[in-house]
Amino acid sequence: LSRALREGGWVAVRRLLEMDWQDFVASGDLPLHYAESAMLIRFLLAPETGYATGFREFLAGVSRGEPATSEALYRHLGVGGESLDARYRAWLGLRLGGRL
Repeated sequence: LSRALREGGWVAVRRLLEMDWQDFVASGDLPLHYAESAMLIRFLLAPETGYATGFREFLAGVSRGEPATSEALYRHLGVGGESLDARYRAWLGLRLGGRL
């Protein structure tokens, strides 16, 4: 994951969220997709990011049948896609020892 981030091979949050299952699993990047997805969940639930409440509200909405779109997530988090990508990348950099 750290190499993908350094070399620009990571998948942006919007793309990761909008990727259909076939693209997610069929690609040679499956381990990267799983690693990024797991870390994204950790990021969204981390107390220091301030996104946990909005993320839980998003999940509750999805369980009620609301759309599971990137726009819906951004709305619940109160942040735009580019801003979330930048914050996620910075958070990952700290978790990966600043090796970006």
